[in-house]
Amino acid sequence: MDSCNEDYRNVEEMSVYFSKKLSVINECLKLRFMDEDSAKSVGTLLLLLAELKNVINDIIQEIKEGKEKLYEMKGLLKRVQNLNKRLCHMNEHFPVVLQNKNIQRSGYLQDDVGQVQCKSLLLETQNSMNSIVPTAE
Repeated sequence: MDSCNEDYRNVEEMSVYFSKKLSVINECLKLRFMDEDSAKSVGTLLLLLAELKNVINDIIQEIKEGKEKLYEMKGLLKRVQNLNKRLCHMNEHFPVVLQNKNIQRSGYLQDDVGQVQCKSLLLETQNSMNSIVPTAE
């Protein structure tokens, strides 16, 4: 389903839809390591984040065109900003995870017990969120 083309009655309805997706991303970001099964969802999460970025940009365009009132965006923008703050916090407090030079180019390093570091998710998500927040303000 391409949510960028979904018809929502208002921004609040869209906010609820994407807050569920942000919740999944936040749960993943709480983990320092993921098992192999969890790691399979990383690609999906990154796609959802890219979709979210597109939707937010579409909403911003609608606001500029006067189709929605700015105060209706406050909740969604607050969630995006909170996620960005969490990513910055993780970057500051977990530098070993985020800056490990042993991580393969794909971003995943599997150890003997099958744990997978989610450096790629954290860095790509942080980069995506950094590009969203300045645009949305």
